[in-house]
Amino acid sequence: MIYKETADSALAALGSLNKRLQKIYKYHHQDLLEVDAYINKIKKLLQEIKEIVPEGQKRLFGEG
Repeated sequence: MIYKETADSALAALGSLNKRLQKIYKYHHQDLLEVDAYINKIKKLLQEIKEIVPEGQKRLFGEG
């Protein structure tokens, strides 16, 4: 199912971004601009997921 594949792919990307953010925070506390850039990417991905996922599937993301 295309929606599940899209959601799985997006969630994998979010997991990868989360690991990167943890590494940045651990080793580069002062590098807040890079952290902000990744946070903005996460927000954009989440918005794209919400637009792609059909209404019945939104409850998976805490909206139903």
